[in-house]
Amino acid sequence: MQTEAKRPDYGTIVVSAIFILLGIWVLSQTGEMSPLGSVFPRTIATVMIVCSAVLIVVTLLRGRKLQAAASGSVESTPRRVALIMVMGAWILLMPVLGFFTTSLIAFVALLAVANYDPLPARTMAWYALAAVLTVGAFYLLMTRVLLVPVPKGLLF
Repeated sequence: MQTEAKRPDYGTIVVSAIFILLGIWVLSQTGEMSPLGSVFPRTIATVMIVCSAVLIVVTLLRGRKLQAAASGSVESTPRRVALIMVMGAWILLMPVLGFFTTSLIAFVALLAVANYDPLPARTMAWYALAAVLTVGAFYLLMTRVLLVPVPKGLLF
């Protein structure tokens, strides 16, 4: 137990490094975009690179505490796998169903993955309203303000 607590969380470091590489790739792909159209992906990629680098540093400095906290959570691995599956399905279905529809479905699916306890009907109704408002606000922000072309798909 003591030797396991001294190891840094290598999984976090590897995933953070992958996100840094993904951010660098995104930045390299925005060169051909219009200046206004590249603002959003460049901002997100930059934030992703910075946050991933900070997470690597924090993990290396506080690895012991993070490892000790993670060892007590049995349910985290299925949730992590579900998170990856939801995000993968969101990416794959976006060109088919459209940005708004797939984002709404992904939002609800991620809420289900994140909740540990069963939800009462009233809370589920509030979550559904929050999902529609949040995804709708992002859709309008991206399409009307930032003028980012989003996949329309079969729906919108």
